[in-house]
Amino acid sequence: MPTINPRVQVTLPPSLDLLVQRMAALQRVSKSQVLRELLEAAEPALQRAVALMDAAQKAAESVHAGLAQRLDQE
Repeated sequence: MPTINPRVQVTLPPSLDLLVQRMAALQRVSKSQVLRELLEAAEPALQRAVALMDAAQKAAESVHAGLAQRLDQE
């Protein structure tokens, strides 16, 4: 079925695949739906992690720029 949502292929270790498969069977849904719902539940934490990583990267770039400027002044 065509979809406008991006698709992602993921390789799971056998133990994790078995857990997802069992959960899907118990809920009578697809493994894809189980994984999508788990990721949706984790979305707020993922957003916070990305924001922190972005801020850390910007801070590091700022420090490097400041150091370069100080060295140029000397």
